[in-house]
Amino acid sequence: MGATDNAIGCSMAIEKHVKSAMAKHTGSALGVSPTRARKQVSEVLVTTIGVGVAQMVARPGELEGNLATAEMLLQEMAGQGAQIVVLPELFATSYDIEQAAAMVRREMELVLPRLTSLAATLGLTIATTVLAGDGRDGTLCNLAVVIDRRGVIATAGKQMLWAGESTIFAPDHGPRALVRSSGAALGVAVCYEAGFPELTRELAVRGADIISIPAAFGASRRYAWDLLTRSRAVENGCFVLAAGLADPEDASAPRFSGHSRIVDPRGQILAELADSEGVLTARIDLSDIASARTEIPYLAALSARQAKAASPTALTHPITTGQ
Repeated sequence: MGATDNAIGCSMAIEKHVKSAMAKHTGSALGVSPTRARKQVSEVLVTTIGVGVAQMVARPGELEGNLATAEMLLQEMAGQGAQIVVLPELFATSYDIEQAAAMVRREMELVLPRLTSLAATLGLTIATTVLAGDGRDGTLCNLAVVIDRRGVIATAGKQMLWAGESTIFAPDHGPRALVRSSGAALGVAVCYEAGFPELTRELAVRGADIISIPAAFGASRRYAWDLLTRSRAVENGCFVLAAGLADPEDASAPRFSGHSRIVDPRGQILAELADSEGVLTARIDLSDIASARTEIPYLAALSARQAKAASPTALTHPITTGQ
């Protein structure tokens, strides 16, 4: 199976495997189809909401223990008034991607049902990533999911794959996950994807209020994390909820940057963690989005430019060859 076939197979397999896991372990299929992520989201229903990000050490081979840690952090954020929260990339299995094919079925059995139960019990909307698909047939995905009291409400396989990820996962070339929940339009860009402005711009144009970034960002690239989390907020006039893996205590383990943060539409860091496990919560005002987009009208200018380019009288300017 070629790379293109893998990508198509991954996309087709996502809904099948998520629905199968949820139906088998909760007694019903998904409450809302993941295809809802394909639709444009625009309206704002509330003004202020509580948000949170969690930062944790994900230990290889300790799926149940990692899930227990995540549950504790979710309870803590809910207790502080958070409604929309983000867990790091592959928080349950750890960023041990060489073992992904061996772990995917166990994760599907445990993690999505448990997160759905917690979302319903705690009144949370949860964004993160999980393993999905079937590692035996080339359709293994690093799957962004958004879960609320209704179940899994949006999914999208990670599209931009970092380094060795491309030998493990099939990319999903469809739109990034975007869905309305808890009063806001929430989009997801997974780790390395947040370094591609066009992907988050797509989310903003489709109506995102908040861009969540579940990540396992390497410690040596913290400088990029610092820049891109703030840049994506400013250029799109969105809030950014960036949740990374904590730096492990084991010196022989892969190092992660930590520094999970909540960023406002002007690029101001509202709250930030250092290297270790913990949570951040904040109350954000969605009206700040409109005011930030008025102060620096990137999206309005882009829309006007696209409208002009679509005009039959628009001029084209090809690259010149010089003299």
